[in-house]
Parts: sequence; structure tokens; C-alpha cells
Amino acid sequence: MNRFNALVVSLAILASGYVQAQDSAKAPSPAQELIAYAAADFKMSGDAPNRFRHVRLGRLAAEDGTHRMVLCGDFLSSGTKPRWTPFATIKTSPYEQWLGGHAKSFCSAPGFKPQSKQDFSADLKRQIDAP
Repeated sequence: MNRFNALVVSLAILASGYVQAQDSAKAPSPAQELIAYAAADFKMSGDAPNRFRHVRLGRLAAEDGTHRMVLCGDFLSSGTKPRWTPFATIKTSPYEQWLGGHAKSFCSAPGFKPQSKQDFSADLKRQIDAP
């Protein structure tokens, strides 16, 4: 391989790495993606909660061996008797949001494994408050 061809190959490799780095920098993390879905769903309900707690990201193993990312937590419901209600936002096509007992069953299932100890409550609240 002559020096010109070697230079062209080197530049192509560098450009490929740059494009991949740019693409991965633009792609939202699983947590960011699920937070955006959860926020949109809560906003659509018309009366979005103003408090969240214990919002965490995990992986849920299915019986067929597949895994789905799940955002679990609690929100403070509004009304005459406010109470903490569990929710689960599950990555599907594009997502499903569950409230109440069904949500709790996803997040307390034996196949649920938290991905970190990070609490995403503030991130979800910021996403809901954003215009």
C-alpha cells in the first residue's frame, strides 16, 4: 500500500470513529428516553403530578430471556386525599406506562434488577416542568 492509500485509509478510519462518537453522543441514554416517555404520558393526563420519589432505572428479565428497561417510582396523586402511587414506564415500541398495583408488580418482580442507585425523581420533575 503506498503512502497516499495509507493516508486515505487512516482518514476514513478516523472519520468513521468521529461519526460513531457523534451518533452515540446524540442518542439518549435508556434513563433519558424513559424519563421523556414518562413525562409525556404524565403531561397528557392533564393533571401532572408535582412530586416524585424513588424513581430508578432497572432491567426486567422476561421468561423468554429478553430484557426490557423499566423506570419505576412513585408519584404523589392530587385530589382530596393525595397518596403515593407507583408507576412503571417500560421500553417497548416505544413504551408502556403502568400505574398502581400493576406498576408495583413490574418493579418488585424477581427479574427486576436496578441498574444504579441513582434517583431520577428530580430529572422526571424537570422534564414535566419543561415547556
